Amino acid sequence: NAAAYLCTPTPGLAYRGRVQRALFTAQDPKTLRQAFAQLKPNGDLRPLYDALHDMLEPDELERYIARQTIEIAPLAYMRGRTLSNAFVILDEAQNTTTEQMFMLLTRIGPRSKCIVTGDGTQIDLPANKRSGLLEALQALKNVVGIAFVYFTDRDVVRHELVRVIINAYQQHRSPANTANPPRK
Repeated sequence: NAAAYLCTPTPGLAYRGRVQRALFTAQDPKTLRQAFAQLKPNGDLRPLYDALHDMLEPDELERYIARQTIEIAPLAYMRGRTLSNAFVILDEAQNTTTEQMFMLLTRIGPRSKCIVTGDGTQIDLPANKRSGLLEALQALKNVVGIAFVYFTDRDVVRHELVRVIINAYQQHRSPANTANPPRK
């Protein structure tokens, strides 16, 4: 998962005094509470933990969590907080509502960075809810100090066949292909 690989240097940055903690957040409070209590996350945070386990020894990860150098907090519980000296990661942001995204982005405090990741092609919100990620992309596109990075098939870090699958689907879904569907 890209977000976890981006944030993994955070414990090292904390020791150098650049940030105090990495904060992972997702929408599902139940998933987060269970993950925090058991250090066995499910749902939205599973990919982040998988990546952290790839790069940190289990006892090292547990130590960072115990010291709150790595903090896991439900998105719903961000209200009212100011996240200072932090490296904040919101993963799977395509499934945030517009209100949730705005709330998180307005929590960023001094000397903090916020990374928001998501895939606009994998939105699982009800039809009557707009993705906070998609709204943020539009609303913030001209804001100085905010950057957007778009990954392509070249950025896939999974099995090499995944790249081929992505390309095949992109071709299949392209406007030229959908305008003239094959006949049976």
